[in-house]
Amino acid sequence: MDYLDFRNDGNVYMRIWGSNDSSAYKIISETKLVIVNSADTSDITVLTSNALQLYQKQVFGPGDYSESTIFLTK
Repeated sequence: MDYLDFRNDGNVYMRIWGSNDSSAYKIISETKLVIVNSADTSDITVLTSNALQLYQKQVFGPGDYSESTIFLTK
């Protein structure tokens, strides 16, 4: 089971595709979050007491990009 565990100490602990990792994270604004080790900046599209939705779009060139949405629940 994959997960992201954002903790009050400013670290996120994650298990993604069978690998464990951790990193510092920063909330840049009410709508932006960055995971420091990967430099991934995500848009916070949903934030409630039991749900977090993060959206990322990486542009590699004209017409060449990758989008992902992460749905997290508590």
